[in-house]
Amino acid sequence: MKPLTSLRPLKRFLLISFVVDSLAGSFNARAADGGYDPEFNPPAELRNTHHWLAVIGRQLYLGDNVSSVLRLHEDGRPDDAWRLKSPLDQAAWALERTPHGGWVVADAFKGSFLEHPDGAYFALRSSVPTVPRPVFFPQEDGSVVINGVMKVAPDGSTLGDFAQRRVLVGANFEDPPRYLIGGSAIPHAVQDHQGRFIVVGNFRKAGDVERLGLVRFLANGSPDRTWNPAPELGITLSPTNSLNILPYQVSLGLDNSVWVGLWVANPEGTETLRLARVSEDGSISANFPNYALSGDGPPISQPDGRILVGGRFDRWSATPATGLVRLMPDGAVDPSFQVTLTGSPAFIASMAADEAGRLWFSGGFSEVNGVACRNLARVFAWTPTAAAPELVAAPSPVRIATNEVLYLGAKLAGFPQPELQWYHNDEPIPGATNRGLRLPIDAGTSLGTIRLVASNPSGTRELEFPAVALAVRSPRPGLFDPGFNRPLTNFAGVTQLVPLAEGGLLVGAGRWDPLEEAGPRVGRLLPGGILDPTFGDQGVVLGKGMVEGLVPLGDGGILVFGELTELARQPVMGIGQLDRNGHLVTRAFPELDVPHVSAVLPLSNGGLVIAGRFTRVGQLPAYRLARLDANLVPDASFTSPLERWQFVDALAFDAQGRLLIAGDRIYTEVVLTNAPPTGLQRLLSNGSPDPEFQRYSAGVRSLFVEPANTLLVGMPARRLTENGEVLVEFLPSGIAGSNPFRGPAFQPDHRMVRMWDGGIVFPVDPLSGPIQKQLIRWTADGLRDFNFVSVFGSAPSGLSPQAVTLLSDGTVVVSVRSLIQANTSEQLEASLRLIRILPDSDLTLSNPRLAESRLEADLATQPGATYKAYRRSRLDSGRGEPANAFEGDGYVRSITVSAEDESGFLEVERR
Repeated sequence: MKPLTSLRPLKRFLLISFVVDSLAGSFNARAADGGYDPEFNPPAELRNTHHWLAVIGRQLYLGDNVSSVLRLHEDGRPDDAWRLKSPLDQAAWALERTPHGGWVVADAFKGSFLEHPDGAYFALRSSVPTVPRPVFFPQEDGSVVINGVMKVAPDGSTLGDFAQRRVLVGANFEDPPRYLIGGSAIPHAVQDHQGRFIVVGNFRKAGDVERLGLVRFLANGSPDRTWNPAPELGITLSPTNSLNILPYQVSLGLDNSVWVGLWVANPEGTETLRLARVSEDGSISANFPNYALSGDGPPISQPDGRILVGGRFDRWSATPATGLVRLMPDGAVDPSFQVTLTGSPAFIASMAADEAGRLWFSGGFSEVNGVACRNLARVFAWTPTAAAPELVAAPSPVRIATNEVLYLGAKLAGFPQPELQWYHNDEPIPGATNRGLRLPIDAGTSLGTIRLVASNPSGTRELEFPAVALAVRSPRPGLFDPGFNRPLTNFAGVTQLVPLAEGGLLVGAGRWDPLEEAGPRVGRLLPGGILDPTFGDQGVVLGKGMVEGLVPLGDGGILVFGELTELARQPVMGIGQLDRNGHLVTRAFPELDVPHVSAVLPLSNGGLVIAGRFTRVGQLPAYRLARLDANLVPDASFTSPLERWQFVDALAFDAQGRLLIAGDRIYTEVVLTNAPPTGLQRLLSNGSPDPEFQRYSAGVRSLFVEPANTLLVGMPARRLTENGEVLVEFLPSGIAGSNPFRGPAFQPDHRMVRMWDGGIVFPVDPLSGPIQKQLIRWTADGLRDFNFVSVFGSAPSGLSPQAVTLLSDGTVVVSVRSLIQANTSEQLEASLRLIRILPDSDLTLSNPRLAESRLEADLATQPGATYKAYRRSRLDSGRGEPANAFEGDGYVRSITVSAEDESGFLEVERR
């Protein structure tokens, strides 16, 4: 994103949610601070206790306790002509105005909507919490942040890339009998003037760092490692993961400080609340008792640093005060602010302040300062100072495509609230009078110049935005290759896809056939996806059972194993070998008491390590793991370390040739509680666990030994050192509380694929629920790549991914199957297919050209990626200094380097 520039120098300013009020002079004769405002007189039917208020423009917004939001004029009269279009199911629970004139609204039953100025609305497809009340932060780019940890796009869809660095791990807080909280973290948040989010709640970890109840997230989404006020606040975590102090509310103060409400667990039984001011650097500048109950809203900061606190109390320390008090920054009561509420008891449930220094509040009371006024009132809080408008532009895009929407915006200050007008090519845009602009781009749009003008009696300011160019949107990674979509009607179900060096594929099958019926179990495909007629019987080898693995051999043969009783029309016991033509090779495999082999690892001496459900190999007891010599005789010097319920899913040698065993599945005839799986273990030559290896105890189905001697395991995916310590934890999905690796989303026949750059691809096949059937990709550093979208359909219908592999050219191939019964030849052909995923569009340059003394080409960039362009004089020459470096934004852009002697080579590196 390119920072915006102003045509006029701007001063630093404090941004608050303001009410428009051009009557600056009228406040010279107003009542003193705390005085009742008689000009606000709402009708009796609205004088209920409202648990939220919002002051926007000259109007007050509140819920009507049914299913809508009401708007009141400045004097309290209802605006009967105004209504939201969003279809709320319950009483409105939260409301925010977007910079572009739209709305974000939530009801008490998780019905949340983003409504645009034209009335179009979108349901927010994110897990919007209702306890505490959701806090919305509309952004200038059209998105909305929810509670500081989730984000939705202008169409309401979840932006998972924002959330995945902000996953909160919940902690308990117990202060019986008044308050108990546990399980998932329930956050409350505020956004400071630098765009950072300060989040508080019952959590013990935020992203990849330990944080007890408070965290500040930087603009890039990562936790701020320099900001950690919990130790100075005295917050600790017990061995049972319980917090001794719960930060339960937060509001923004001066200079990017925050006020934090603290609930202290008190075993003596008396309620202990505190209010602390955390400075921008994370130090504690104030910490004093808080006499307001925890269910009420956070304090409101005035421009001079004093704070307004409302709640359920009749005194603040030794000072009598009924429900409302103003405090000095050190916590002392400000005697110049006196508001007396009458009630049984009198309390405040919600408050909102406007730019004119007026405080609107609701609660339980019958009088304010002796004036009859039931449950809804307005008082004067501070006297504003007249100031000319100031504008600070938000980052804006430099490219936009046709049929997209351009979002621009600016921060605004000044009193009285400035009048705003947007101009396009020096012509005013009708209705564009908000601090944000939402401009649809169609085929006839001329972008030209765009500027914003702000005016009030104290002056005028103008902001011109950098030029935005029309561009072509880059194709998203994960698209299907339309030229490679092959039917696999020969197979009932695919369990394995194994790439061959020459570009072909081996197919293992048997998933959907009864184990006792014969059918195609192994196939070989040519590089184009067609069955190789020189292999087996027209490309397939028949068998009985299910293939769980295929191991290509150096001579072109194949080791085939699984729950097999027959292969190539010959009896086998869990394992057999085919030659390069698909014929069964006669080998003296030992007899297994259970004809099942789950993993095979060839040895350099011609022997094998095998794993399966067997307990005897030949005449030798071997509990689910055995080593065979070159004559396939069981090695009596090797003893299985497995427990009776454990199972091996994968075998590998590390870089030093040491044996690694991995397993997730458990097989037992009796009921076991919390039986540990095999996990990942390294064995000594006699089969005993290597004491120098730190056993990874979580279930492991996939195992890769990487070039750097690290170990990649899944699922869920982790990168480990060669001795088993965790280096990288791949985040599940980027959405708190969602994990596609367990439960209905995880199917045992799926396989994780390691990409050449250390990232992974994994198929997700939910049987039900909101998660789609899809491929998911993670980068090498453990973050999900949300640019990659490869969706097959929604549960329970749609194509189900069965197996996935990586070809020698770096492309991904996946087999998919329809769960709908095939009754025609067309349905049968569509029911089981082989699909190839196109390579990422930014891996290649297009449209190369020579323009005078420049080499040029086009690159389809991706958001979040960094690129460097290099020039080479010859292909065999080394790289020079990069000609330029730039960030991707999701659009096609031209890359240019200088060319000497009208020749050379252009190279682009992606990071």
